[in-house]
Amino acid sequence: MVFQQMLERDIIVWNAMIMGLGMIGHEKIAFVLVGQMKNSGVKLNDNTFIGLLCSCTHTSLVNDGRRYFHNMTHVYSISPRIEHYGCMVDLLSRAGLLEEAHQLIGDMPMLANAVVWGARLGGCKIHRNADLAEYVLKQLTRLEPWNSGNYVMLSNIYSNSGRWEDAAKLRLEMKAKGIEKVAASSWVELDDKVHKFYVGDDSHPLSDKIYAKLDELGHGIPCCVSQISCLFVALDSSVVRMAAPKPISRLISHVILDLDGTLLNTDSVVSKVVKPFILKNGKTWDSKKAHKLVGKTPYEAAAVVLEDYGLPYSTEEFLSMITPMFSEQWCNLKPLPGANRLIKHLKTNGVPTALASNSPRCNIEAKIFFQQGWKESFSAIVGGDEVEKGKPSPNIFLEAAKRMNCAPSNCLVIEDSLPGVTGGKAAEMHVIAVPSIPKKTAEFSSADEVINSLLDVRPEKWGLPPFNDWIEGTLPIEPWFIGGPVIKGFGRGSKVLGIPTANLPAENFSDVVSEHTSGVYFGWAGLSTRGIYKMVMSIGWNPYFDNTEKTVEPWLLHNFGEDFYGEEVRLAIVGYIRPEANFPSLESLIERIHEDGRVAEKALDLPMYAKYKDSPYLRNPSKHGSSTTGGTQSEMDSK
Repeated sequence: MVFQQMLERDIIVWNAMIMGLGMIGHEKIAFVLVGQMKNSGVKLNDNTFIGLLCSCTHTSLVNDGRRYFHNMTHVYSISPRIEHYGCMVDLLSRAGLLEEAHQLIGDMPMLANAVVWGARLGGCKIHRNADLAEYVLKQLTRLEPWNSGNYVMLSNIYSNSGRWEDAAKLRLEMKAKGIEKVAASSWVELDDKVHKFYVGDDSHPLSDKIYAKLDELGHGIPCCVSQISCLFVALDSSVVRMAAPKPISRLISHVILDLDGTLLNTDSVVSKVVKPFILKNGKTWDSKKAHKLVGKTPYEAAAVVLEDYGLPYSTEEFLSMITPMFSEQWCNLKPLPGANRLIKHLKTNGVPTALASNSPRCNIEAKIFFQQGWKESFSAIVGGDEVEKGKPSPNIFLEAAKRMNCAPSNCLVIEDSLPGVTGGKAAEMHVIAVPSIPKKTAEFSSADEVINSLLDVRPEKWGLPPFNDWIEGTLPIEPWFIGGPVIKGFGRGSKVLGIPTANLPAENFSDVVSEHTSGVYFGWAGLSTRGIYKMVMSIGWNPYFDNTEKTVEPWLLHNFGEDFYGEEVRLAIVGYIRPEANFPSLESLIERIHEDGRVAEKALDLPMYAKYKDSPYLRNPSKHGSSTTGGTQSEMDSK
């Protein structure tokens, strides 16, 4: 308004408007103003182009940025200053054009300054290019050796790339050089007085009341995250606080569950049946190709296998050969973690629940026959052969809602596959995704919520009765046992991080671990020559093995004076704390791991967990066979 009312507008006014519009995302208006500026007889100057290039940077308009940078010299005869080069390097780096940005720096008529290199480092962070970031940091430390922000950014790049050891070493280098990270802070003005706060700060005289009010507000907002990658944890604080959106109130009255991969672990059966068949036909089994079968009907899955391996059979012939082999395995199917708990909870609380699977109805009936209490827990069962089209068509979900006599909008679907999620949303239902394929969470963005496993379902978020079995931030589970020699290898934890985890050879108990969801667990650890200790451990898809294998990393909550490589360690896993998560920085990861340790230490003093310290397996593995075997309490007792 002020700009429009001005009778005279000089170059400073025009440039200020162009710069301001670009900063708030109105770059198109800024570009229009340039035309008006020229028509009014005001010549563009070097600052005008800084405003234009900044506008392009904030909105990732690479081609427009290139055009303005070119026209600057070739049309307006303005020689670029280092600020213009900095804008272009920032634009190209943010867009992932790191090589082009590098070439531009090399072509500059002047030496790049810290601002230019800093823009390059920012691009490395966005695109997780740790190797290039190392080179950029060397240039930055030459120009501004005491700037802690550059070190912190590279450390975060290492962390985001899974290079935890490198991140830890960089932090040690900072400490050795006396370089300290500047704590994040904020200022609040109240009644003409400025209050300053730091991250984790408790120096303010009203700190107790401030944190009490913050916790009060936090309890009023259900703590949920639909995308784990967006989880941020308060740094350097003894209390972990998650920022989460407030969910919209929902009128959920009915639940529809998928079967294969959601309730039952059918992946192992696919491997047991299809793998020998593939090998018998002279082909090489590829476990990653099995992921392509998730969510498909038997006919669709058979067609995929035949195409992937080039087998000389028709789809009908292939199905006729392998269907009897699958049927023999239904009795061996095991519920996925949290499945029995969820089904029992819904039935106990009178929540009508349907089963909707792409499998034929007869196969569904056969599979749940061997699961005690399941069949009578479902108000309706719908098979893929009972509707015109299976998932991702919404037909199967609409049929389930019809049989339960409820509106689709009142249904909550829980699915592990993308076709299932797509079908549920097409039916205009609310959908929770529990991806069965590792590291594919981002593909399920259409779901209303994405969780790690059924252990992480929070019914109260959907207006359903809550679970009441969480105790002191932990969930009791059926104890299971694994063990083996401590080896060097792939762990994220280390003495450098202050978290000396013990790595175990996964091949000794891979079948057992595959039955359990990734996440953070706790229990007891017995060392062959030292005693029994409290421990917290993680299970996760390990990038060291290209995310094809789950590994365990127990952290024994005791200060040992020496390494114990080669010693036998035996684990009794008795409870669950939280799902696997990504963290924005090394500090937040370390803080959360230590918080997990504090939760485990406190919980293991409870009688329900403490009793497992006396497990014969921990003290004498021969009681239950080899210490490198594993299984649940009931399985171990039967050995």
